[in-house]
Amino acid sequence: MTAATMNRRVRDVHAFLAKSPAAIRVEGFSRTNLPAGTPALCYYTPVGASAHSYASNPSMAIVGGPSGTFLDGVKAPVDGRYKLSIGGAVTAVTAQAAARVCYLQAAVNAAATDTAVGVGAFLTFPLTNLSTTVHQGAMSTEVVLRTADTVRVACRMDGSAYNWASGSDAGFTQGSFIELRWIGEVPT
Repeated sequence: MTAATMNRRVRDVHAFLAKSPAAIRVEGFSRTNLPAGTPALCYYTPVGASAHSYASNPSMAIVGGPSGTFLDGVKAPVDGRYKLSIGGAVTAVTAQAAARVCYLQAAVNAAATDTAVGVGAFLTFPLTNLSTTVHQGAMSTEVVLRTADTVRVACRMDGSAYNWASGSDAGFTQGSFIELRWIGEVPT
């Protein structure tokens, strides 16, 4: 650790505490009857549509769907290091063996299609089987993004058809969400 590196970290923390240039959290926008065995793009509610969503920079939201009814991703407004947090809550349409695997995948700059996220995923993690129908979990990681880089998430279940839960659905302790927060400049 050098003095220059430590000074940069202190500066980044102070800048973040004073005014983060980028922070967004949005909850899941439900999708139903998703196919088994293939990635399905996760949708999110627009900023302000739920009690637990926020955005320090509205340009971070990637609006998709008819008349902009949902978000299909979030984007970085500036170069930097970001903390990406993803939570997922899904239900199988029919009860299945607990051994079925359900997981989330995140990709940067993948097309806004179901399969593109799975192909380009840099992060894949399983959701916990809470029962034969409910799968849930969350994960955070650090990622370096450039201005306008877009993060999209897909869900996949190796079992029956399934539903992506909204962030406010009853019966889920964590809900579905995506959060992207700037945490500092890229070291040079």
